[in-house]
Amino acid sequence: MPETLTSCIFAGGRATRLYPHTLRPSNQKPLLLMGSSDRRLIDFSLEISAVADHSFVFTNHDPIKSEEVEAHISMFPNVIPLMDKREVGAGSLLDYYRILCREDPNGNMVILCSDHVYEGFSLSAFSKYHNDMQKDMTILAVPPKNYGSYIEVENGLVLATQESYTEGCLSSTGTYIMKNRALLECLRTKILEGWDGELFSVYSHIFLPMVMQANVASFTLPENGYWDDTGTLQRYYRNNMRLSKNRNVISRKAQINSNVEIHSSVILDDVDLSKVKEIKKSIVSSSLNGYNVTRIDE
Repeated sequence: MPETLTSCIFAGGRATRLYPHTLRPSNQKPLLLMGSSDRRLIDFSLEISAVADHSFVFTNHDPIKSEEVEAHISMFPNVIPLMDKREVGAGSLLDYYRILCREDPNGNMVILCSDHVYEGFSLSAFSKYHNDMQKDMTILAVPPKNYGSYIEVENGLVLATQESYTEGCLSSTGTYIMKNRALLECLRTKILEGWDGELFSVYSHIFLPMVMQANVASFTLPENGYWDDTGTLQRYYRNNMRLSKNRNVISRKAQINSNVEIHSSVILDDVDLSKVKEIKKSIVSSSLNGYNVTRIDE
């Protein structure tokens, strides 16, 4: 029987770096528009997960926010929501590991983020490479970004990590695939140590120890692929403009006067712009007192 593949998408968290535009439950980060009025950030990871045998989404620990995400992912077949028990989503691996790995302890699990934009990334190719490399974990790597952490790679093996860039390094992405047995061993060890999962990090508590054991392979995104973390206002805006070719990305619920001039902007939720004359290179969302505007100067 072939080994199974389980997908886990982290869709909780507070999204503080995108405040004030993520304060409303309908505007939490996974549900933000990305590239068009019909596409949400989490859709990239959900579409990638379609080839997995089982797909789980860790929703926000706030029941109201969780309900909003559950309503959206219900449009995707065979996706099961699991509500976080804490603010840090990775801790849910500890809470739900019996459910996540029960089908096949010999299978693999891929960890995806709901605020990452992926293009040209094949989960099937990622999984095959991971199996061929015969390591407990494989990380998706991309050409160097100007943020995040970096990895040193030789012959497909991650040798070390570092926080500042040096020539030859690749950027890590927070996208991992690992053997279920290795994950189970790690989580059971944490449980025996009495740890309840608070501040649990896949990067710090699974990835880094495995790097020290020379047990992590690196899968480089193909040249025609694209990946970015949209977790800041600038990167969120930039990815919207990239996908829309600098056209406006406007919510279908927005109330906009036909005389309003909107240029290269992202208009979220049911914001009322009926009395506004012009919006340019901005992210706009509704607030209790009217609307929030973040002008992006790049």
